[in-house]
Amino acid sequence: MYADTNYYLTEYGGTIPAESVPKFLAMACERIDTATFNRIPAIGFDRLTPFQQEKIKLAACLQADFMYENGPEPIAAQSYSVLDISVTVGTANTEAARAGMASLVYECLKKTGLCCRLI
Repeated sequence: MYADTNYYLTEYGGTIPAESVPKFLAMACERIDTATFNRIPAIGFDRLTPFQQEKIKLAACLQADFMYENGPEPIAAQSYSVLDISVTVGTANTEAARAGMASLVYECLKKTGLCCRLI
């Protein structure tokens, strides 16, 4: 994992209950690996620059919070109706939404240079 429970709770100041933090950080790291095309495990986290490491730790914590608050697989309904009320939610067209991430998480990862398709 790119951030541990201690980092999440003390340095980041997260609010997920301590016993659930490892689960959500693990899921967040999986999302990060997908968004970065598994470049972090291929390169090695320790071989990244300190700037990249810090952005990835922050992204892991932010994504863990996002998944805790919205569920591991947030699903936006296309449309539904109840009696006289109708709701339509369009599909998200942002890269972050397609990756199942909060926009801020994806912005942190983009700053590392690990999200572009061609390197």
